[in-house]
Amino acid sequence: MSSIIINTMDSGYDYHVKDRWGKAYHFKVLTFGVSSGLVSEALEVVSEFGREPYRFKVLNDNRADIDACEDQLKAKIKRGKNSRSLTYRDGMWEIGRSNTLFGRIEWGDDYLGTNFDRYFVVDGKKVTLERFEQMLESYEGFDFTFTLKDPCD
Repeated sequence: MSSIIINTMDSGYDYHVKDRWGKAYHFKVLTFGVSSGLVSEALEVVSEFGREPYRFKVLNDNRADIDACEDQLKAKIKRGKNSRSLTYRDGMWEIGRSNTLFGRIEWGDDYLGTNFDRYFVVDGKKVTLERFEQMLESYEGFDFTFTLKDPCD
């Protein structure tokens, strides 16, 4: 059985958007079929060293209109780009005023600054598990909710 590899960065079209602070972002967008429906995916084109790309996905059924799927994806991009989880204070990134982090879990084999092969991407920044632990120090005694979501939700 052969498999087809779809690469949004190679096959997607350009989509440009500005956040509410006026910063411009460049994404590659592609919609393609998978066994469970249509996936619309947006990958940010990043040229800044050390910055992690934003990634957004939505999943719809096979009967969905591609334009409607991509409109749903673009709305998700705008919501994601218009919120911030981190605040820069005293030379360090910390959890912002909302006390909520939004991001994704990634894998990497670059162990600079970490002992783990997993890390978080929050607001386009790599947050190691060690750095995450430091961010939590000021929250000792707080309650928390840890929610994991499918990237298509």
